[in-house]
Order: sequence, then C-alpha cells, then structure tokens
Amino acid sequence: MKKLQTLISFLLIVNLICAQEETINLNGTLVMNSEEFQPFMSSQNYNSNYGIHGKLISKETDEASVRQLLGAEFIIMNYKSKIFMGIEKAVLDSCSIKSDSLKFKIYVRAKKFNKAITKVSCQIPLTDEIIKLKQNSIVVTEKYLMPMFIESQVEDFENVQGDFTFKNDLGTFKIKPHNNFIVDTEFFAFDGLTHIVQKENYEERSSQVNIDSFFLRPGLRCKTGYNKLY
Repeated sequence: MKKLQTLISFLLIVNLICAQEETINLNGTLVMNSEEFQPFMSSQNYNSNYGIHGKLISKETDEASVRQLLGAEFIIMNYKSKIFMGIEKAVLDSCSIKSDSLKFKIYVRAKKFNKAITKVSCQIPLTDEIIKLKQNSIVVTEKYLMPMFIESQVEDFENVQGDFTFKNDLGTFKIKPHNNFIVDTEFFAFDGLTHIVQKENYEERSSQVNIDSFFLRPGLRCKTGYNKLY
C-alpha cells in the first residue's frame, strides 16, 4: 500500500513539473492555394495510427494575402492499423468563421472500409460574408471519435435510458459494445459474458489528474492539430 501511495505521489509531482514547463507551440504549415492534400494532423485509436490530410478550395480576393474559402476536402490515411479508421463527417465550425482561426471538426469512426484511404467533402456553413483565409492565421483541426457500433440516432433521449447511448454535436445515438466478434474497446470495458461497462469519453474530459481513476484510463491523445497558413 505504501509503495502505491509513493508511486501516486511521484506521478503527481511529475505532472505538476510538466505543467509548469514552458509551452512550445508546434505548428504545421498549409499553403493556401495548393491543389494537393496537405497534412492537418495525426492521431491514434484502437492501437492504430492514422493521419488526416486536407485540401482547401479557395479563390483570390481583392485583398493581398487573403483568399476566399469555397470548400474543403479531407482524407484519412491509415498507417500501422489493426482496424481501418474512416471519416464520418467533416464540418467547418461556424463560430470560428469571423475569427482569425478557422476550426474544422473531423468526426472519425472505425468502419469496414476496403481500402486504407477514405475521402469526404467538408460542410461549409452558408453565410452572407465571405469566409477568409488569411496569411499567417491558424487553422485548427479537432478530431472527434465516434463509437464503432451505432444502432440508430435517437430523437427522444428519455426513451433510451436503459440502453447504451453516446451524445455529441451530431446528435444522440444508441450504441452497442460489440458485434459478437469485436468489442469497441475505446468506449467499453468488457470482462466475461455479463460485465460490460461504458467508459467515460476521455478524449472529451479535462486533462486534470483524477486520483480515483488515474490508473484506469489513458490520457488525452492527439486530439487537435494547428497549422499556419502561407
């Protein structure tokens, strides 16, 4: 017991030291008028590594170093993957349009694809003003993991209280822990025939250390990418 308490104390000290260290901004770069897919971010789920690449579709404006965003396309490239990841949906965050940092939300999901690359077009909100790509501004990419086994989308949340559910910006979904062959280990803990527990979505939680569950779940992982426009 004393060894466990000592270990916890040591890990807390390390966490505090790391939190006090100087933050280094590690930004990638994007060429505004490139017609090629460029790396936006990389991440991992289900012990699989993958990269998210995108292409910004734009045209010139009367302003120097400013282009008008017309659309975007994203692809996901699976590298060392046990399970292929795919892009469920890509959305430009409407709240970021008038800021200097456009934000793209990429919803990913483990799916049965027959190839290592999948591509989707990004939804661009309708607006009376042009959406600007400004030189030296930051493009933010946020990844959101969806459950592997989605049964249906639920309109009335009260009617599914006894089932496993998942909720995010896209809606509320009734989900399954497995398909009789594969367990969704990102969202469920499974032991034996009857012990099935839905995990907290740790990619959405605070990065603060919670001693009660410190050893029970991983930390935040490669959720956000930052790229400067040129």
